[in-house]
Amino acid sequence: MPHIVIEYAQNLDTSLDLNALVKAVHEGALRADLFEADAIKVRAIAYQHYLVAGQVTDFIHLNTRILSGRSEQQKKHLSQCLLESVVAVATAVPDVTVDVIDMDRFCYAKRKS
Repeated sequence: MPHIVIEYAQNLDTSLDLNALVKAVHEGALRADLFEADAIKVRAIAYQHYLVAGQVTDFIHLNTRILSGRSEQQKKHLSQCLLESVVAVATAVPDVTVDVIDMDRFCYAKRKS
């Protein structure tokens, strides 16, 4: 845990090393010192159709889902670590945002093999 989904403008496929972005996000989550490396899951989804403040503008947004129970300070620290990791790799992207969302521990289920 966490599950981090990178949402981004599809035209960044040609100007950004997405493997480097995924790796940087993983490292940012690890730097927050809240998770073990093998528990961090990162994936990326490109959006072809989008508007940012009414404009077609490059963007990256991280939806970061973690199990409930972390303090507000821990979540803020995670958010900042992730933001810094993205900005370091995607310096030319004008709109970068991060959201940390609690998942209910009681309701979360998974199969591990």
